[in-house]
Amino acid sequence: MTILLFVFIAVLAVGVPVFIALAGSSLLYTHFIAGIPDFVILHRMAGGLDSFPLLAVPFFILAGNLMNSAASPIASTILPWRSPDGCAAVSRM
Repeated sequence: MTILLFVFIAVLAVGVPVFIALAGSSLLYTHFIAGIPDFVILHRMAGGLDSFPLLAVPFFILAGNLMNSAASPIASTILPWRSPDGCAAVSRM
């Protein structure tokens, strides 16, 4: 377990993003210490992404960014006040 923590901190110190450091250190730990095959780990990681609630979050952010950049009339018709921020309109829907 200390190897996992050491690899995670070392990879973060190099400047790798957090999600890659977490995935890489976990993959190294399970492959070398626990002896689980790589295919099983990758299959379970990819299987966790097939979730509709997880896919909804980026699409709401995309909708807010599109409404913010396009000055969409939808935001002004839904909200009773004028809001220049599309993300606020999405969060209030």
